[in-house]
Amino acid sequence: MFVDATSNRGIASKGRSRLSAAARRSVRTRIGSIAAQSILWGDIIEPVPRGEFGGDIIHRVRNHVAQICGTMLWEAKSTKAWNNRWLEKLRADQRSTNAEIGLIVSNVLPAGVETFDRIDNVWVTKKRFAIPLAIALRQSLIQVSNSRQAATG
Repeated sequence: MFVDATSNRGIASKGRSRLSAAARRSVRTRIGSIAAQSILWGDIIEPVPRGEFGGDIIHRVRNHVAQICGTMLWEAKSTKAWNNRWLEKLRADQRSTNAEIGLIVSNVLPAGVETFDRIDNVWVTKKRFAIPLAIALRQSLIQVSNSRQAATG
């Protein structure tokens, strides 16, 4: 199952449907308002069914002409203590889903991290910094994709 989010920024919305209310609630529960923001971006959000391996959300980033530029794998944690094993598990899930970027959104971060950081090739952040981080990371995926396309002609 995937949700093809409708964009208000340069992608024609003809024939596309918005997230259903139930899908919006489900995604917000897992990651917060990232999926709601992705509606404006025109990205594709694929909630991973509970009990399956692979994080909570597969976020396929699209550019202004709806081409897939890369994938972010989101994992949400709501616990009282940080666990470094989450990094290893998300990296494995990232490899299995072919995601370029892995992110953990947690109310508790590793020692020394107050907002967000990249630890062992996984981004970790608090919920309140998730959207600003997502904006920066999705833009980097778009720029890398554009550079690859320019290099190949």
